[in-house]
Amino acid sequence: MPFIPVLYGLFRFYVLKARHDKARDLGEQLVKLASEAGEDDYFLFAHRALAGPLIYQAEYAEAIPHLDKALAIPATEQLRRRGRRYDVVDPWVASGSYKSWALWFTGFANQAHDEAFAALEEADRLSKITGETFSSPEHYRLRGKLAARMDQADAAEAHYRKAVEIAQQQGAKIFELRCLVRLCRLLRRTDRFEAAVEMLKRCRGDFTEGFKTPDLKRADKFLNEFVGG
Repeated sequence: MPFIPVLYGLFRFYVLKARHDKARDLGEQLVKLASEAGEDDYFLFAHRALAGPLIYQAEYAEAIPHLDKALAIPATEQLRRRGRRYDVVDPWVASGSYKSWALWFTGFANQAHDEAFAALEEADRLSKITGETFSSPEHYRLRGKLAARMDQADAAEAHYRKAVEIAQQQGAKIFELRCLVRLCRLLRRTDRFEAAVEMLKRCRGDFTEGFKTPDLKRADKFLNEFVGG
């Protein structure tokens, strides 16, 4: 059904316009047509599509089954290539992210945590395929943030340190600074705090502009509040 990508394009238009009722109606049409077509890529994108407006309209319980159907389809490069004909959003990463939101909002923190980790793992696999690695430090920072929220301090520290390491290799100073603030907050009551703070001070000292941006302001606030400048 060659018109399915056209219908999907209309769906994306209405999502970006925040016309969620219209996007939802188009998503429902896509699911029906994709089921009739019997093609995995249509089925995958259709269920991911319908889940989006359902999430935005707080219909979490109704969205999750559609996300499960999308995530049940194995992620293959062939399907990714076919999907890129009409969308730049990776359906597996997007579906996992949406599902983690829905689970978190409805009180299933542990399941949301696992789903978010799985989405980040898929994002990493995708970055290795595309060579698009600029967000790799953020992937590990988010892993650290998730682990910290689950009181997994050792895992959080490891993820933050990996984020810092990658950011330093890339010369991505803003990501390095952002991750070091998180690391320092995590280590405040440990014997590793002072070493982490020294890393943060060195990184902060490399900046010669942008002092009013949120990341630098957060770093300065932390240093002033907990270290004394």
